[in-house]
Amino acid sequence: MINEDSSIYQLFCNNPDCGLVLATSGDPTPLQKRFVIKGCPYCSCKEFSTNYDITVFDEKEISINKLSVIIPFFGVEDFAKACIESVLAQDVSPLDVYLVDDGSCDTCPEICDSFLFDPRVVVIHQKNAGLSMARNTALELIHSEYVTFVDGDDKLLNNPSGHSKV
Repeated sequence: MINEDSSIYQLFCNNPDCGLVLATSGDPTPLQKRFVIKGCPYCSCKEFSTNYDITVFDEKEISINKLSVIIPFFGVEDFAKACIESVLAQDVSPLDVYLVDDGSCDTCPEICDSFLFDPRVVVIHQKNAGLSMARNTALELIHSEYVTFVDGDDKLLNNPSGHSKV
């Protein structure tokens, strides 16, 4: 599912019934700090594994971003790439985009992972729990001034300033 590239920072919930994986690129984020402190947002397990040293959080404060966009994915592989690209084209700064793979059996997990090169993207892989739970999982992790939701089969109009009024 996730590329083993060393610039991808991953947290894995150790609860075998959960299977949540949180991945970002670039520096480990305040989001991962919240996971480490609060536990898994999906099952509340406090035990986790990582592919990096979590002591990097000692000096990192949780920042407040302007806008977070949550996009859950399940069975929408034909639309996923265009959806993500349309959200990333927005000119809001700073912007976080949470791609939540809700246990999709198609190529949605790989499509989400392919956007990990962008430091604004956070990918969450979880077992299928439905659209609302996928959104709630991401909501537990965000720390933004504003939050909006986009469905995985939607595409924002070609208007990069569409969210710039927030």
